[in-house]
Amino acid sequence: MNPFFTKAGASADGSVNPVVPQVLMVLLLIFCAPLTAIGEDLLYFYTHARTFDANLKRSEYEHDASREILKQAYSKLLPEVSAYAQHVNTRDRIVSSDNTLFAKGTTYYPTDSYSVSLVQPLFDYSSFVGVSKAKKELLLSDARYDAERKKLVLHVAGAYFNVLAAQNNHHSFMAEAAAVREHFELVKGRYNMGLAPVTDFLDAKARMLSVNADVIASENMLDDAIQALYKISGQMGQNFADLSPEMVLARPEPASPEAWTEMALAQNLEVLAMKHGVEVAAKEVSRLKGDHYPVVTLEGRHSWDDTEGTAFGGGSEVRKEELIVNVSVPVFKGGNTNSRVRQAASLLQAEREQLREKELAVKREVRVSYLGVLSAMSRADALKQTVEAQKTAVEAKREGFDSGLNTSLMVMDAERDYHYAKRDYAAARYDYIIQMFRLEHAAGKLSDTDLTYINQFLEQS
Repeated sequence: MNPFFTKAGASADGSVNPVVPQVLMVLLLIFCAPLTAIGEDLLYFYTHARTFDANLKRSEYEHDASREILKQAYSKLLPEVSAYAQHVNTRDRIVSSDNTLFAKGTTYYPTDSYSVSLVQPLFDYSSFVGVSKAKKELLLSDARYDAERKKLVLHVAGAYFNVLAAQNNHHSFMAEAAAVREHFELVKGRYNMGLAPVTDFLDAKARMLSVNADVIASENMLDDAIQALYKISGQMGQNFADLSPEMVLARPEPASPEAWTEMALAQNLEVLAMKHGVEVAAKEVSRLKGDHYPVVTLEGRHSWDDTEGTAFGGGSEVRKEELIVNVSVPVFKGGNTNSRVRQAASLLQAEREQLREKELAVKREVRVSYLGVLSAMSRADALKQTVEAQKTAVEAKREGFDSGLNTSLMVMDAERDYHYAKRDYAAARYDYIIQMFRLEHAAGKLSDTDLTYINQFLEQS
């Protein structure tokens, strides 16, 4: 069972919500997408995002392109076969000759020739290391692609719950505006009858105008949040499934930021990608050092030349087979090889420092997210009680106003505090989920099944 989410009354052994096997989760992602489209829940937007998100599609193309790296590296160890053919028409004009047998004049004759050669590398250290480097580059590409897929899960969840938070804020401001407008009409009637002072009337009017401005601002924020979700999924939602009040927030397991940090350093995909990047840079240093070593190749060549004449008469047909061992020893290249090796060595150190920086960032991210989960839990628990208390306070203030004990401003302040508490309570629950997703992402545990699991706690309002 997901350690973060339980339904109200669920036991620790998961008797209410048993863990659904991962295979079933994947099937739910695939086959239930059309059904969830009506509800526009988390899985609906994630299903569309997998085929729409530009960053993921770019990563897919880059991943596909990287598949060719190893093939190209192996090609440098395989034989190269080349063929050559030539036809030449020659016009020779003898102007003078010491040989009295050849008179002056002009001769025309054709020449045909072809050759086939095969070159097989026997020893090429740079090419051998190049194959090893290409294998590391494939691991790097795989890690980067997997990391981008995990990011999509996090981005969709973040964008979706940002929409829910913005939607909740907008609805809350609308409800507050309706309550303030109703109170304004009541104060206005009393003021017109001379039963309320002008200050109550002006306070009510000012608060109504202020809340109306908040409604407009929250509507714009909701539209922006929907646009952000559209950028990822390509879908403009209207009927978003909201978080069920039955969801009970649970502490992270393991209940230690150190354990999560250790897990993150071993499983975080961005850290793994950078580790592969360091290995690739180290192989590049070795490959460039190979330019100091000799290159040995074996070459077989077959050629044929047919000349039907020469300037001095007579033609020839020559066939030739050759077996050649070539040894090329680099002696001096103007310092280019040493310079490139030093450059690659510096880039290797840069990769190591980048990895160290990423590890430190992941440690911080884990700790911040872990504490963020606990903070959101505490805030949600406290704000739930605050909402109940503020609701009672509003009712009491209204009764006090009706009896003349409370001013209009006191009633509207209570109404404002009540809706503030409701907004903050909902935001704390949304923040809990986002912080949990960030924690699992930093630890390298986040997957599609997490979305499937949390999706069961979403319902239509």
